[in-house]
Amino acid sequence: MKLNVPEQTAPDSDDFPNHPRKVKKWLTELKRANMGDFTRQLYTGLVRLNRQSINSKHRLENMEILREPSRHIFNQLHKYFVNRTLPLPEKSLKIIHLNKSLLDEM
Repeated sequence: MKLNVPEQTAPDSDDFPNHPRKVKKWLTELKRANMGDFTRQLYTGLVRLNRQSINSKHRLENMEILREPSRHIFNQLHKYFVNRTLPLPEKSLKIIHLNKSLLDEM
């Protein structure tokens, strides 16, 4: 199994919040009506969070906080590529790549 760990840097004051309490607050402020926008924001947040150097306890808590919204996204995305005829349309292929990228960040 090949594991790629992104390079991590010290968080800046204007960087993504890395304390679990602040991550929860950020998550509650996200608008969930538009699934595409919600997915993009969650993915961007995960990428930024994974590139910050934070203690392991906070990292684990943050991943647990983001687990359920990520699961909701996966459940919404799977309808575009599960039980579909091959070859998949271009939109479904893009969604598969998004799904994989999100899984990689989790």
